Amino acid sequence: MRGGLARLATFVVLAPVLTAGCGGSGGDPGAAGSRPLVEMLRPADGEGALVEWAFRGARLVTLAGDVTPLAAAPNAAYFSGLAPPVTASASGRRVAYSTGLRAGSLRVRVRDLRTGRDTVLGTGTTGAAWRADGALAYFRGAERALRLRGHLYVRTFDGDRMGAPVRWTAEEGRYVPFGWAGGRLVVARIGEGEYTETLVADAPGRTRTLAGGTPIAISPDGTRVLVFAGGDGSGRDLLLMDLATGRTVSRLRTGVLRSGDWRRDLAVAAGNDGLVVLRIRGDRITLVKRIPLPGRSTAEPRFTGTGLRRVVVSTERGEGAETAPGVCVVATGRCAFAAATRGLEHQHVVYGHTVAAPTLPPLRDGRHLGFIRSLEARGDAVTAVVDPAEWLTGAAAARAARADHGEVANDSYIRNEDRSTAPVTVAPDAAVTIVTPDAIAGTPGTLRQLIGTFAGGLPGGTFHQGPGATYRLTVRGGTVVAIEEQYTP
Repeated sequence: MRGGLARLATFVVLAPVLTAGCGGSGGDPGAAGSRPLVEMLRPADGEGALVEWAFRGARLVTLAGDVTPLAAAPNAAYFSGLAPPVTASASGRRVAYSTGLRAGSLRVRVRDLRTGRDTVLGTGTTGAAWRADGALAYFRGAERALRLRGHLYVRTFDGDRMGAPVRWTAEEGRYVPFGWAGGRLVVARIGEGEYTETLVADAPGRTRTLAGGTPIAISPDGTRVLVFAGGDGSGRDLLLMDLATGRTVSRLRTGVLRSGDWRRDLAVAAGNDGLVVLRIRGDRITLVKRIPLPGRSTAEPRFTGTGLRRVVVSTERGEGAETAPGVCVVATGRCAFAAATRGLEHQHVVYGHTVAAPTLPPLRDGRHLGFIRSLEARGDAVTAVVDPAEWLTGAAAARAARADHGEVANDSYIRNEDRSTAPVTVAPDAAVTIVTPDAIAGTPGTLRQLIGTFAGGLPGGTFHQGPGATYRLTVRGGTVVAIEEQYTP
């Protein structure tokens, strides 16, 4: 769908505080002169900002230069790399931040930026993830458990009021609220020997294991997750997993990866010696770019603008644990870094894991191209959630592909700049055409078969069906009367 992506993450800088060198990838900060980092993060023409706020020590800074003092310096103790120190709500009204260095001093605080009120969620709380509707998931350790065994809780916010905590986990453990995928909560559970599992909580008390390994990023539409897991013993695998069914859709052999970001069909993850940019198209993961950062430990990479041309990343180097945010250009792999800081004066990106898919008005009558993000039958009613897209050819396809770091195939390119969705009713007798290995132009199918595919059933011989496939929908009188799967090379 045309338009900017939702603003989930924020990163801001004060020119006197954060300056950056313009050296090449892996270069020392400030090695080639300096200029305010805010200039580097300013969105290019025609794209919106995904990164607008930052913090340094106990000071939260906004793009307009406003400084908000926090009650204490944020610090993601115990969960570094999995839970962010500071995370912003989708509306931008509140930030949640973790403080404290020892089990007994851990606190999650919520700062209301409108009223200035700072609320502590309880002793032994740490790690936080906002849901698109403003609910907050966080971990709270049991008072008797100094090694941080406890439960995940969710609290809602309505205006100035905060709801009571609702426990989402059934068994006591060491959990990290990684992020929301719609109404589902993706969770990392840390076991003995720091062994990590990725779980999904469908509702309070309903938690299931997805895979042994660490969550990397949640798809923009909230249907899939990337998990870095152990492979067959000879290496490591990056898994693309369906959240509804728990099925592994695809895998890619990689080096060690840590959590990152996923926008449109591009993802970025932190590695041991730099960044890895990936493309996820349908059921396939491919490597786009490796950005080496020798001698630096990397964390929290995020795309800075809707064009997905640049990535901001937190880096650490040296025995003194110097930290410095940097900005890397995806196309060239060149990076520049802000001035290094130490200890609790460290500076970091403020971001959110929230998956936000703005809802569009119902589709107008006519033909529409796009992705069906869900297809469900409830009683006699069938409802589809559609993510409209553009089918471009010729010079327009080439221009869009260059801007998106994409590829033109057979003179065509599908552009989907955000994950805005539109609900639509599907007629029970809607005509369905599906692609098969023997009929890429399409062959008659059934609506029941297609519903079964989206529910995790067998694809019935097709090789593209599901949320990753492209469809052409015919809407008449506000109802979908025909669904044609679009073959894409």
